[in-house]
Parts: sequence; structure tokens; C-alpha cells
Amino acid sequence: GLLIDTFDAYLESLDPRSYDRLAADGLEELASVFPSLRALGAGFEEPRTAAERFRAHHAVRELIERLAVRQPLVLLFDDIHWCDGASLELLGYLLRRPAQAAVLGVTAFRPGQATPTLAATIAEGVQSGQIHKITLGPLEKGPAETLVDADPAEADRLYRESGGNPFYLLQLARSGVGPGADGDVPAAVSATIAREVDGLEPAVRRFVEAAAVAGDPFELDLAVAVAELPETEAFAALDELIARDFVRLGDVPRRFQFRHPLVRAAVYDGSSPGGRLIAHERAAEVLAARAAAPALRAHHVEQSARYGDLDAVAVLREAGKQAAER
Repeated sequence: GLLIDTFDAYLESLDPRSYDRLAADGLEELASVFPSLRALGAGFEEPRTAAERFRAHHAVRELIERLAVRQPLVLLFDDIHWCDGASLELLGYLLRRPAQAAVLGVTAFRPGQATPTLAATIAEGVQSGQIHKITLGPLEKGPAETLVDADPAEADRLYRESGGNPFYLLQLARSGVGPGADGDVPAAVSATIAREVDGLEPAVRRFVEAAAVAGDPFELDLAVAVAELPETEAFAALDELIARDFVRLGDVPRRFQFRHPLVRAAVYDGSSPGGRLIAHERAAEVLAARAAAPALRAHHVEQSARYGDLDAVAVLREAGKQAAER
């Protein structure tokens, strides 16, 4: 899919005579990868064995070299952490055996979501000097503000809530909502984060949803209690979430935070209403057993208290009184 998206429309626009120099078997291999070339009459059969895939990979490399003869070629592959296994295998081949031509390849991916094979291939290329690695951080305030048409106060709010992430910044600007607006999350951001959540194992998903209920930053022991997972499973889930850059280390031991408030809000909104209610109830019970301050318990009590629960009324009244005094 990655290579088809990148090349197919361009290959279809070329004069068919561009392929005259390719041997018939090479054209057949390319037709097994690119739908646009099947119209040239070459036989088509999906490469299945390791040998067939190797021949297809070699044919793609040869095609790239031929395209680069006419003029230098730049290949841009974005979000490769989401692409299919066959594309990753072909990309790995091209990284290990780069085209012998004026070709620059640029790939972008989230390290925490890269497959071990892809991460190892890139690490080898970096070590050999063949690959130059650039770690992208958040935009600074000045450049970020040039992306949105807003007055200074609104631009400042958008930058603060986006954390300098250009995707979040643009989506917040288009939707007019954010974590400060009743917890709403732009639809495009929710869809993107939902894809990440869908890729998690059930226990990891259960833990991250419990952490979203526990707060941001969240206390590890509270999240474990809310998830109702054995400690070993919960710690393994935490390690997985840190490796995927879902959550990060906090400022104090046993406290962690989501990589961005929008991530926490999207995970929270994406969990089932019934599951959230039960999770808030567990959190309220754990905090009550610890004799935690009403202000810490109030949010969970508000979300889970049953009709006629006078203890909940007392907690909310006391929390309101403490807040009013400040």
C-alpha cells in the first residue's frame, strides 16, 4: 500500500515506452506490485514465497534507479508506522540495499509505534552513516502562530493547548474546541488516537482507560486499582504504553502523565460509558479508603454517585467549600 500510494499515479502518467528497456520478467514483477502497470499486458501474480518477494523488491529498486536517471528523485514516505507488513518489508529492503542513483529517501514515523524489524533496520542504517536521523520536537511559539489565523489571545490558547504539535494545533483551530472546552476533542484527533488505542492488547487498553479516569498526571497505584489488574500485568501494560509514547514519566516516582492532554481526553471519551462509571466508582472507593481529601474525591464521586447517596452529597459539599475558600 505504501509504495502504491507513492508511485502508482506517477507510473500511470508515464509514456508506456518508458518501460521498453525493462525485461519482460522485470515488468511482470513490477506488475505484481503496481496496479497501473498491469495494463501493459504483463502477467500478474501476487508474490508469495520469499524468492518471489525478493525478485519483486529487486525490480522496484531497479525501477527507482531508472526513474532517477532522468533527474534526481526524492521519495517521501510519511506515517510508516501505520503501513502494512509487505510495505515495511520492501522499505527495509530499500534501506539495506539503497538505489545506486541520485535518490533521497525521507521517512517519518513514531518511534514508539515502529515494529522491531523497522526500528532495527533504521538503527543499523544510522550506525553505518547511511541514514541521518532527525528527532522532531514541538514547534516553537512563533512558527506555530503562523499556522493559524487568530488574534493573539486565541493563538496563545491554541499553542498552549496543542503543546506545539502542529496537527493538534490545526485541528483545535478548525474545531474551536479543546481540553478546556468541556473536554471536547476535535474529531480528527479522536480518530487518530482511536487507531492507536485499537492496536493495544486488551490488558493494555484496560489499563490506559483506567489511567485516563485516574487523572493526568495519574498516580500509578490508583490506576492499577481502577483497572483491577494484577500488578505484574499492570506494570507490563505501563511499560508498553511508555514504549509507545502513550504515557511518560512524571516529575515524581510512581506518577505518570499522558504525552498530551488531548490524548488523555480522547482515550477517556473513547471508553464505554458504563466502563467509565464503574471506573470512577472504583476510584472514589480507593480514595475514600485512603481518607483522601474531598477535593481529590469529588470528581469521581460526581461521575458515579447513586441517587440518594448522602455520603456523596457530603463529599461534594465539603469539596465545594474548600474550593470556594481558595
